[in-house]
Parts: sequence; C-alpha cells; structure tokens
Amino acid sequence: MPDRIPRPEELPEGSAARARLARRPDVTYPPDLPVAQARADILRALDASQVVVVAGETGSGKTTQLPKICLEAGRGIHGTITLTQPRRIAARSVAARIADELGVRLGDVVGFKVRFDDRSGSNPLVRVVTDGVLLSELERDPDARRSDTIIIDEAHERSLNVDFLLGCMRRILARRPDLKLIVASATIDVRRFSEHFGGAPVVEVGGRLHPIEVRWRPDPEDAERGLVDRVLQGIEECVREGPGDVLAFLPGERDILDAADALRRMPAAAGADILPLHARLPSSEQDRVFRPGGARRIVLSTNVAETSVTVPGIRFVVDTGVARIARWSGRTRVLRLPVEPVSRASADQRAGRCGRIGPGICIRLWSESSHAEREAFTPPEILRTDLASVILRMKALRLGDVRRFPFLDPPSSRAVAEGLETLAELGALDRHEALTPLGRRMAQLPVDPRLARMLLAAVDEGVGAEGAVLAAALSIQDPRERPSAHASLADLAHAAWRDPEGDFLSLVRLWRRWRAESATRGSSSLRRWSREHYLSHQRMREWTDLHDQVRTMLEERLRVRIPPLGESSDAPRVHRAALAGFVSQVGVRTEEGDYRTASGARFAAFPGSSLARRGPAWVVAAEVVETSRRFGRVLGKVQGDWVERVAPHLVRRIQSEPHWVRARGQVAAWERVQFGELTVVPRRRVPYGPVNPVEARHIFIQAALVDGDCGLDAPFVRHNGELRTRIEAMEAKRRERGLLVEEEAVFAFFDARVPADVHSLPSFERWRRQAESRDPRLLFMRDGDLLAHAPDPDLVARFPDALAAGAAGALPLRYSLEPGAHTDGVHVTVPLDRLWDANAERLEWLVPGLLPDKVEALVRTLPKALRTRFFPLRDLAEDAAATLAFGEGRLIDALAGYLSSVGATEIRPDMLDAAQLPAHLRMHVEVTGPDGAVIARGDDLSALRRDLAPRRAASRAQDVREAFGSAWPGPDMDIWAIEPLPERVDAILADGRRVVAWPGLADRGTSVRAELFDDPGAAERATARGLRRLYSLARAGELAHHLEYAPGFDDAVMACLAATGTGRASLVEALRLALASHAFVDGMPAVRDAAEFEARADREAARLPGLAAELVRASGAIHRSAVEVHRALEGSIPASWSDSVADIRAQLRRLAPVDAVANVPRESLPSLVRWIAALAARARKLRSGGHARDAALMGQVRRWEDELAKAEATLAGERGDAEVLAPFRALLEEYRVSLFAQELRTRVPVSDERLARALRSTPRA
Repeated sequence: MPDRIPRPEELPEGSAARARLARRPDVTYPPDLPVAQARADILRALDASQVVVVAGETGSGKTTQLPKICLEAGRGIHGTITLTQPRRIAARSVAARIADELGVRLGDVVGFKVRFDDRSGSNPLVRVVTDGVLLSELERDPDARRSDTIIIDEAHERSLNVDFLLGCMRRILARRPDLKLIVASATIDVRRFSEHFGGAPVVEVGGRLHPIEVRWRPDPEDAERGLVDRVLQGIEECVREGPGDVLAFLPGERDILDAADALRRMPAAAGADILPLHARLPSSEQDRVFRPGGARRIVLSTNVAETSVTVPGIRFVVDTGVARIARWSGRTRVLRLPVEPVSRASADQRAGRCGRIGPGICIRLWSESSHAEREAFTPPEILRTDLASVILRMKALRLGDVRRFPFLDPPSSRAVAEGLETLAELGALDRHEALTPLGRRMAQLPVDPRLARMLLAAVDEGVGAEGAVLAAALSIQDPRERPSAHASLADLAHAAWRDPEGDFLSLVRLWRRWRAESATRGSSSLRRWSREHYLSHQRMREWTDLHDQVRTMLEERLRVRIPPLGESSDAPRVHRAALAGFVSQVGVRTEEGDYRTASGARFAAFPGSSLARRGPAWVVAAEVVETSRRFGRVLGKVQGDWVERVAPHLVRRIQSEPHWVRARGQVAAWERVQFGELTVVPRRRVPYGPVNPVEARHIFIQAALVDGDCGLDAPFVRHNGELRTRIEAMEAKRRERGLLVEEEAVFAFFDARVPADVHSLPSFERWRRQAESRDPRLLFMRDGDLLAHAPDPDLVARFPDALAAGAAGALPLRYSLEPGAHTDGVHVTVPLDRLWDANAERLEWLVPGLLPDKVEALVRTLPKALRTRFFPLRDLAEDAAATLAFGEGRLIDALAGYLSSVGATEIRPDMLDAAQLPAHLRMHVEVTGPDGAVIARGDDLSALRRDLAPRRAASRAQDVREAFGSAWPGPDMDIWAIEPLPERVDAILADGRRVVAWPGLADRGTSVRAELFDDPGAAERATARGLRRLYSLARAGELAHHLEYAPGFDDAVMACLAATGTGRASLVEALRLALASHAFVDGMPAVRDAAEFEARADREAARLPGLAAELVRASGAIHRSAVEVHRALEGSIPASWSDSVADIRAQLRRLAPVDAVANVPRESLPSLVRWIAALAARARKLRSGGHARDAALMGQVRRWEDELAKAEATLAGERGDAEVLAPFRALLEEYRVSLFAQELRTRVPVSDERLARALRSTPRA
C-alpha cells in the first residue's frame, strides 16, 4: 500500500528518517505462507489501531513476515521495527531469515542483538532482539524512543519477560501514540491479549499446510530409564519411512550429547548430519541447523525448536514429550527446574514442525490416553514462579512497584508480601524495598533467589564449584531412589557418599563419584551403575545439564572463573554459602532433640540425613517438609554466629552493661545477637559509642578522665594527677576525707570542655591536639577546681614530708588513707644503700601529728586494771605527746617512763604491746633500688635488712669491682706478704657515685687475705679474726711447742677425745688459734703492715708459756665436764626426760666443741668452765631423779631462749650482731647456773628483771 509510505521530499533533508526511507528495501512475500494471505487484514488493523494481536499456528510465517508487513505499512522510518524473540538462537536465525528474504546484508538494514552479541548496526530498519534485551533497553529508554514499532512474538509462552513487556507496553503506549505494537501469539487464549490492550483487534492467521500423522509409542516398562534409546528407536522408524530431515525433542543437553554419540554409531543414521541444538551451543554450531545440505539431517534439540525457530526441511518429529520447566515449590520454598511432561499445546507446537514442506510424521513417546490428561497449555511463568523471582527481575529492570504493575495475571497481595519478605530476608531489598547491590548481583542469575544468594555466597567463599553442584541438585528432584522393597540396600549404596558434615556435602560427594564414573563408562554401563546404586539415571543427567548451565551462567553473567571441583571441600565455607540462601531455615537443637527456627517453628532432622543421629547444635535445611511431622531435609552443620555474617540485616543486636575498656581506649558493651527467637551470639564485647554516643561519652569522661583509667601520658593528666595526689596526701595526713571535691565536680569540669561527639580515647586525642594548640592549659585543673575548702595551716609542721633518720639523713614521707588496709598510714622511702644507716628508734615515733593517736593506742594495750588509771585516754595522749622529747630514744621506753610517773605505778615497756597497733600507727618502710623503683616493703626494719642483705652485698660487690678493679681482694697468705693495709679507700664510679670501702684481713681457714668491707666496724672485726689466723699460721711451730709442753696437755688431749671424739691435731689447731689471739690480738690495735706484725710477735713471745698453760687447763676442765655430762646421760633415758636431755645436749654442743677455747675472749674462759661444770651438775641431778624440777626450771629458761631467738632474728644481717647480743647470751648462761647449779654461784647477780633490762638495753639499729 504505497500511499502509506511518505515521499522523501516530505521528510527533512539530512534527517535520519529520510536516510532510513532511502534504505528501505523492496518487500516480497513467500506465497506459500499463510500469513501472506492475511497481509491485507494485518495492514488494515495496523493502520486503524495502535495495538494489533496476530494469532497464528506454527508454520504460519508470522515471525518472519510481520516485520516485512510493517515495512510495507511505512513503519521503520521514524524508528526501528523491533521484533522480540524468547531465545538467542531464535533471534539470530530469524534475523538472518528476514535479511535473506529482503536481499540485504545482515547487520545493516536488518540486524539482531542478543546478550554478548550485537549485530544490529548503527541504524537498522528491522532489529530482532531477545525479550530480555528489550527489557534491559527500557531501563535506559523507558519510552522505547528508538522504536516506532514493537512486535512481541511468541506471547503465548507467557514467560516473565513477555508479561513484563506486555505491562510496560501498556504504559508506554499511553505516552507514545505514535508507537505501534503487534502481539504475535499461537492461537491460545488470544482474547486475553486483546482485552489487556483495551479490545485491540485480533487477526487470525492459518497454520499447518500439510497433514501430520501422529504415532503413539509409549514404553510400558520404564520410560525414564531408556529415554535416549527410545528416541533412537523413533529416529530409526523415521528413517525407514523414507527421505526427509528428522527433528527430535529431548529434555536436556546431556541427553542430546548421548543421543548424538549413539546415532553416529547407528547404521540407520550412516551418512546423516547429526546436529545438536540447544541454548548453550556456540552460534556457529547453531547456524548449521538452518543451512540445508544434501545429506539427511537429524536435529537433536531441546524445546528451543518448539517455537520461533523454524528448522527447514523437517519431515519427521520424534517428541519425548518432556521438558525442563521452572516451577515454584511452595512445599520446599525453592524454584525447581524439573523435567516434566509438556502441555498439549506445546506438543502440538512441536508436531507442527514437520508439516511445513509436505505431509509429516510425529512420533510421540507417550500414550494417547496420557496425552489427554496433560495440561491444555503451560501456565504462565508468573503463576509457576516464586514471586520473589518476579519482584527481583522487576526491580532489576526498574519496572516499578509490583503491586501497581499492569500484569496480564496480577499476583495476589499475599504472594507479593511473601515475595518481598523473601527478598528482604535474602538481603536483595532494603527497608525501602529498593534493590541492594547484592540484589543487583542476584538479579543477574536467572535462578531461584535463594539459589542465587547461595551461589553468590559460594563464589565469595571460594567454593563456587560446590555452589554450582548444589544449585543444580536443589533444582531437580532428588536423584537418590529408595524403593520400599529394597530400602536397606539403597541406604547401604547411598552410604558410600554420606558425609559426616551434612547432606550438602553428601551431594557434592555423590557428584564427584558420578563425574568419575561418567568419564570412564559408556552410556549403557553408566545406566547400569546408576541402577546398581539406586540412582535415577535420568535425574542424574538432568543434574549434569543444569550444573553445566549454572557454571556457564556464573562465568558469563558474573564474569567470574569457577575452578574445577577439587578432591575435597571446605565444609564451613560450603555451609556458610548454603546458610546464606536458606537462612530462614537455620535451626538450633532443643533439649527434645529437634530444631527450633527463628520463627519458633520446629523441625526434626530427616531420618535419612547424615546428621540425623549426630545432632549438631546448629543446622541449616535446604527444605522443610511436613509429612508425619515437620522434617528438615538436606541438612548442613553450621554455627549460630554465621547467621550474622551472611545475613546481618536480619539480626537484632541487644547491648547491655556498657563499661570502659582501657586496653581498647573505648567504651564497650556486652552484646547479644538475636535472629528472631534464636540467640546466634550469646555474648560478646562491642564498641558502645556507635550504639549510644551520649551514654558512651558519659562513661568515657567518668572512667578515662575522672577516674584516670586511660594510661594517657599527657601534660594535663600529669598536672591534674599531681594536684590530686597533693590534695589526697593532705587528706591522708589529716586521716579524714573532705578536702578533695566530689567526683561530680571533676566530671562537670571535663563535661564542660569535651565536645559531644567524643566518646573514646582516639577521638578525644584528635580533639585534644587541636584544642591544646589553641589553649595548652585548657584541661589543666586549678586548686579551686579540686579543693573543697582550704587545708589546716599547721598541716606541714604536724605532718612533714620528710624525716631525719640518723645517719640515713632526710628520708621522704608519703601518706595514705586506706582504713583497714595494711598499707594505711605513713610510708618512708629508704634507698637500699642507706637502709643500714636508718635509725629504727626514730621511725617508731612516726610524725608529730600521729603521736597522740599512737600513744593512745599503746595505752589501750595495757590491762584494764592499769588502763583505767589513765582515763580519759585522749587527754593523757595529748599531754604525753606534748611532754615527751619527740624522736629521742625508744618511744616505748619513753612512754613507759611517762606513764609510771603520772600513774603512780610502775609501767614496764614490755607491758605496752606495739604488735596490736593498727596499720596507720606503724611506719611503713619502702626500700628503693638504684633506679628509684621500690624493691621491698614492710613494717619491720630489721626483717627488711635481713631479707635484702644478699642483694645489698651483691650490689656492693659490683660497685667495689667497678671502683677498684682487680686490686682487691689480695692474695691468700700464711705470712704477711702484702703492702701496708690502708684504713680506707674510695673511688668515683662512672655514674658519679663515690664508693668508700675499708680494707681488712679475712680469715679463710687455711690462709688469710686482704679484702674490702662495707664499714669500719666490719673491717675491724674481720681483721681481728684474720690476724689471729695469720699469727697461728706464721708462728705455728712456736705456738704448738708451748702448748704441747704446757702442764696437763696430754690429759687435755684425752679429755677432748673422750668428749668430742676429736684427737690431738684438731685440739692443737684450736688451742694454737686461741693462743695467737690471746698473745698477739686481744686488746691490741690492729696490725697494718709486715714490720709491726713481726715486731708484735717478738715483743709478746715471752707471754706464750703462761698463756698456753692457762688455755690447756681451761680446755681440760671444759672437756672433762663434758665427759661427765655424757656419762650422766648414758644408758636408758625415760621418754619424759626427752625435752630436758635435748636441751642439755644442745647446750653442750654450743659450749663445748673441740675449739671451745677459741670461741670466747680470754677473760670469759673461767665463766665458760663454770657454765659447763653447771651443765654437768644439772645432768647429774636429772639422773638422780630431779626430772620434775628440771622441767619446771627449763620452762623459765625457755622464755628467755625464745627472746634471744627473736633478737637474733631481728638482728640477722646486721653489722656485728654477734657482738651486740654477746652480753645477753653470757647473762642467760649465768641465769642457767642460778637455776640448775646454785652451788657454783654466778659471776654477777642475775634475775628475770635483769635479763629484761639487758635485752632492752641491747643496741638496735
């Protein structure tokens, strides 16, 4: 109809429309196509209406001729004529056919565009696209301005894309009256299309040109097992009928490949071209189908050849009657892709492919009766698809709200709500129902959204290969068969790939085994293996097809490389991927043994699951079904906290117990993570600032700034800390709080300065650096910020910061107020090297401010009868503190004297028990090392000295070595062999410290050497011992001569042997040492050079005979008395005597060793003789029956022995402790004489009182 086509001069010169008109080819029509006969009707309808519905049966030619009719109608000049096809293979073949009929080159006037292949040229008149491509273009061109005519072909298939396009077109047509739409469909319910577009005209086009004979070839045995074999039988039957090409419909790619392999070995197919045809075939291979050749062609196709694609020359069709059809399973909540019978309409479409060129034969591999029971037509995809998939696609295509979209079959509001809920659960939609980035990735995968989510998670986890296996497996019916008659055998066979981690990995194991068997077995052998292992061979093939498609889809659409499946799988990664897709079906084990989900629903592990008996704490189920009870099938072992990882948008986080964490420098809280009714994370620590910045800031200021628990080394911290310490020290001195302001005031100080958005140490530091650059003292507190009121004016006098402690000099004091703690009170800091110089008596007085309290506390330790004499105690304490000479002598002694005078009764010092004093009334000593760090603490100065003596000695030795090098000690010698001995040496160390030492002679037993000592007293005592040893060695022969010729020497030797078991040599050595001491050392100045050493020996030699005789007599007397003691204790000793006997023997060992005479000064020898004689008398009295009296007297002695032990312990490590206690020890021995041998009389008067006085008068450090 040429009047419809504008003339070139009617169009603007240089316009695209004019150029397109100039390129318009001549249009002719094949006369044998039915659509050519309806051409005039179509042109009239197109001219009269914006929308035309063209209904035509298979073979009518509508697909290729409608675009040409539109060209004839003048369309394609102001825009492209766009023809949609449901599949890429159809789009390419149809475009090629149209270009061929128009006599133009493909890619210029006529082109096509499919995913990954665009050959439409720059300005085509006719463009064939897949419906998916057109939908994608509508995202960028919502009014389809590129086209002036759109033809939606195969609308009867009612795919989602078709329904989307029909809805979009209804909206676009209202905005574009110039746009024409043709809806092309088979003769199935075309009135629905007409009504959808407001009663659009319908043009019916005839179809089949030649009769088709339908032959029914059902398999009475097992159609599934021999599907490929039956197809081969059908093809063989077609070949016997005569020449002509054969088109066979099979359900999947794997079936096609197996059939092709078998055909190439079949004699009936010899010389024929075997041509597979499926969507994943490369385009060059697909194009071979549309190029007729001389040989017979056998085309093996999936349902892509059912519509749109016209395979030329087909005379025979072999139809299996099944196809993979997507169906939403409400039971399992997964979109499955099962192989199932096609509808009657689809079967008719397939049969129509063999009636194009002449009479055809269609062999159907099912029965005529079962055909009548099939669905009349395949339900629209929107009715058999999870609406979540629909919504996801719509969101990706920006088609608007599903609830307002003009669908041909609108879904129910409930279905929409469930779909939105599913997508939100999977993370595909946000709270505004907008597509998330994850949702956009999911929308690229044309599978069930749950499987899409699982696949994406698998790729992210690095287990994409396992994900592809599982996505395919979950899209088909379980291939594992369990016939009731052979249930145990099936279970045994399936156990070979049962995985203890769960059923997902069991499927992966099965897949590995299947692929291994497939690689080594032929089709018959593989079918037999499947049967032996109770596997559906057909479903395993479906699984294979789907798996390959999923892998290809992932690699093409996501542009990711999926590595081959390895020999083993990472169970946690696989199960996290599964959890991402089926998160609503995660369950925690209950006490009853089943599993509770987030919604509160419960399910049991399916009995056939590998986890049915193990019962892990958490599982995820790919499906939950309800039979006799609710069962979870296809289970995997997971961890509860994985839910938060894969679906963070679904969990609820509950924080509690906010607290400061110093190590992190932030406020944290304990968080519980809930997924519905499930606690997936019971307790963990999380930052609290992002949750509640106001409360976090409050806690931060209180803990980090007010309490100072931040470890921050900043000027303001040091300043404020020093100020606070100073005020706290004032409080500690006063023994009461109240000077320091309450914490609220400190909090207010920082609250007024720290910004509202600061709630952690890092954010505080960032702010502080900027703020202090403007005001460095911004956070410095002043006295007025921390002092509640002014302190007492005489505080410093009463509570000084240092005290003078004898030779140790001024020592710093520190005060602490910690009632009830052992550290409460005054602390004095003493450097280690001054510890032995500190005056213990001065420390007893504490400080003036505490003296009244200490006096009162000591008086309270008196017995009540005495204590009442001094009431009121506080007044007495104040008066005593004012009266006593502070710091002079021992406080206990001074106080006892004061109390005796004011109380008119004797108060002895031992009545005042300092051990009962509370901690704050005892001086706490802190000993520091060279670096100033505290190395020891305690209230007992003597104990500290004792404990630290080794450390001090080691430190001192190190200093001496550093100061004096190898000059000291001197060589071992038995005669004087050194230079004169100086009285003192000193040196300056590298760190500036002065080291002073006092040389002396050290007794080393068989030799003597010069050494350095810490103080002159120690050097003097050591030198005295060293000199007597050196004289005994240097004059050994002379001394021994005088001893051996002294009267009674032999008797003394015999007595010593009898008493000690030691003979002549040992006694001579001991006597020689004593004689050297008495003759050359005792009472004389120390010798410091060789000349004086020799001169003294010569000068005093005349005294040797008399001194030797004196020593021999004393030694003989001592050991004879010792022998008497031994004799008295010989024989049987009653058990009741054991304490007395032990005491006697201990005293004997102490007083009468072999060298007894060498252990006492000369003037003490008579006393020593008498003490041992008294011991012998005591032993005789005990043997003669005086046990009771001895035991009683021993009790009196033991009291003072204990006091001596205490004094020795106190003075352990002190300088000259032996000399300090020697007078008391001698008096105690006299006390024993007075008790046990009064007849021998004592050298001095002795009593308990005298012992007490002697002990009190013992010099203390």
